[in-house]
Amino acid sequence: MCPACFAAAAWIAAGASSAGGLTAFVITRRRSRKNAKAEQRPSTAEKKAD
Repeated sequence: MCPACFAAAAWIAAGASSAGGLTAFVITRRRSRKNAKAEQRPSTAEKKAD
């Protein structure tokens, strides 16, 4: 494999892994926000107790 081809393959691999890491980070952040909002809402059992 020529040096230019190897460099291009390295750039592609780095870009794919970075995009995958960024996607995982965004999904994790959205899930944590969604769970935090769900915990703040009173459940139906708590509403019935009042």
